[in-house]
Amino acid sequence: MEIAFNTNNYIKIKLTSVGEEIYREYYQDLPDWIGPPPLTKDDEGYSEFQLWEVMRIFGAGMYNGCNIPFETEIFLTFPDNRLSVVQEVEINIPRIK
Repeated sequence: MEIAFNTNNYIKIKLTSVGEEIYREYYQDLPDWIGPPPLTKDDEGYSEFQLWEVMRIFGAGMYNGCNIPFETEIFLTFPDNRLSVVQEVEINIPRIK
């Protein structure tokens, strides 16, 4: 199944300590009166970014064997008018004994 996802749409990621450091470093050159945008987290520790922001902030640090800046499970957020396209699919895979 293919689903179009705009880079302006939001995703939720759980930053690692490496990711939090990269986030701070990315915004360190802003003037003090502006400062970095606050890094907010939900109850489960996920932060929300537009996809392009994640690509811009963390892209250079993403390569095979890197210290990952965020956990590998991400959540895509779709605008309300796209929700009808997304369906949960249950897949039953037999366990090999």
